[in-house]
Amino acid sequence: MIKAINKKIAILILSTIVAGSALTGCGSKDAKAAKEETLGNTQDQETADESSDENSSSEGDGSTASDSEGSESDNKEAEGENSSEDDAKSDGEIDGPDISALPETCGPAGIMADGDGNLYITDTFSKVIWKVTPEGAEVYAGTDSVEDIYGEPLGGYNDAVKEEALFREPWGIAPFLDGFAVSDVENDALRYFDNKEVETINATNEKGVRSKYNYPTGLASDAEGNLYVSNTHSDEIKVISPEGKEKLFAKDLNSPMGIAIYDDYMYIAETGENRIVRISMTGDDKKAEVVAGSGEAGMDDGAAAEATFSSPKGLAIAPDGTIYVADTINGAVRAIKDGQVSTLEQPAEVEAEGWNIAPIGLCVVDDLLYVCENFSHKVYVISLK
Repeated sequence: MIKAINKKIAILILSTIVAGSALTGCGSKDAKAAKEETLGNTQDQETADESSDENSSSEGDGSTASDSEGSESDNKEAEGENSSEDDAKSDGEIDGPDISALPETCGPAGIMADGDGNLYITDTFSKVIWKVTPEGAEVYAGTDSVEDIYGEPLGGYNDAVKEEALFREPWGIAPFLDGFAVSDVENDALRYFDNKEVETINATNEKGVRSKYNYPTGLASDAEGNLYVSNTHSDEIKVISPEGKEKLFAKDLNSPMGIAIYDDYMYIAETGENRIVRISMTGDDKKAEVVAGSGEAGMDDGAAAEATFSSPKGLAIAPDGTIYVADTINGAVRAIKDGQVSTLEQPAEVEAEGWNIAPIGLCVVDDLLYVCENFSHKVYVISLK
């Protein structure tokens, strides 16, 4: 059962995330001391928007529920309302974050859950990060920027309090330190934000040289607080410790994008090879093992080794190990389970217009799959029951 929501949100993770879990164990004294080294303003912001001073902060609206009266007549009315609500839910309404509160200008890409019933979504159109709760939606980080001739915000590069910060194209999102990391792909940067400010993640390699990125996209974090980054145009995945030390995790991949961690393996949407691979999180052997996809572009279901994908960009993994894939060019969501690949069909209650034209970010929360449909500016919620 799917509820289509007409609005525009920008993933993670597509960015991809460890679905439904927030990073814990990063509040130690050592990690907090290292935070000053890991984060900081970047002085050589080559892509900084010269007109950022003209930008004004934007706010999101949230909805609240009214209290009911305690009289007998009102109780009867409440019973009737509850009955109507139950009927609506049986027709497709899903409890949880109020996705419908997002504006129609929101273009969803990366998405993650914080474990407290909230979603964070990167918006590639408005260049902001949204926080969606059961009560509504608000811009959590980022602000308005100068628009192009077509009315799309240009964004920029500005580290500041989160209400004044600028992104060029926020894509992936994952928990990191005491807040969140975002891949800002057009700025070739990793950004960090918490409930106060946005900063640049200035990790350093083994030689003490500040790391550089080449179109960073998918993000994921592990239980130890490490952040993994798909450095897409360099065909590699890097890992950053909570102390800000970076090293190479995997190389010789073809344009990796969405990543997710499950059961001691990292699963990777190897976009340039039209397939899904995995790499062990333990040991020194970082050779990629094919999970699904022959490498040919196509949309064939069936045995995992023979199935085909077309530029898959997002991943999410359910608690039972089912891998959901945003098969972006095919405009489809695929499922990998028990060695077989299948395609999630469009339910009858979902309008054909906008259904899976270019899905990117996916997120599994309990028995729900959230799908960020970036092109048509919608988020779909799929029941996995």
